[in-house]
Amino acid sequence: MYRKTLLTAAIAAAIPNAHALIRFACSQLVVERLDPLVTPGIVSPHLHQVIGGVTRFNITMDPKNDISKIATCTTCQFKENKSNYWTAVLFFQAPEWKLHSCKTPMHALPDPVPQVPNFGTGTPSGGMTVYYVQNEPNVTAPPVGFRMITGNPMLRSEVVNATPKVTSFRCFGKDWEDSNNSQPPGGGTDTLTLPDRPCAGGIRSNTNFPQCWDGVNVDSADHASHVSHPVGPVDPFTGLNLYRGTCPESHARPPPDDYFRDHLGYYPV
Repeated sequence: MYRKTLLTAAIAAAIPNAHALIRFACSQLVVERLDPLVTPGIVSPHLHQVIGGVTRFNITMDPKNDISKIATCTTCQFKENKSNYWTAVLFFQAPEWKLHSCKTPMHALPDPVPQVPNFGTGTPSGGMTVYYVQNEPNVTAPPVGFRMITGNPMLRSEVVNATPKVTSFRCFGKDWEDSNNSQPPGGGTDTLTLPDRPCAGGIRSNTNFPQCWDGVNVDSADHASHVSHPVGPVDPFTGLNLYRGTCPESHARPPPDDYFRDHLGYYPV
């Protein structure tokens, strides 16, 4: 217990302006070609790893349903949290391997890169580490049916004037060696692309969700316009404005900042 308390304090210290945070691991629930947010009602063109509420994750996910009340249990360490979260699955392609199309049967695909527990989170089965960070003195709990996405799956280069490093990667050395450990997620030498060097301790995927909400809409056509990342100058130490910016007037209601850590294993060579 004492070690966990120290670890949480260290994380809070690494995230500027954090008033409070909660951090917990969620084991993998299922890996499926489903995305009820972007492609509801049809098979998704890509795979997702799903965590969270059990028995109610499905191909449509009716937003009128209160998942917290109808899900029977959860893969997360806090039983009160029955939300569902999902992220894309990463595959490893060796130079001699051929790419597979989305029509390739699941049993013919190579194995996904294994997902391993994050440091100090116990022994979850794959999954992710979820953070809720309170960056403002007053925050608003998301209402029933609240949905949002983050990042840009088509991003192939750095975009000027975009929020810095909404999604990023950190490379760990053996035994969790971290040359960037003074930086918050996405800060310092964390990269927008997958690391271009061996990572003996694995690769951590950092995903930051928008911190600002319009206070009215629980969703939007693109699943992103009703929320916003903060605006403001980039911090010269971290290279980020995620933790020091302010919500724009159009999205002035701050929910707790939602952040994922997805720790990926590696293939020894």
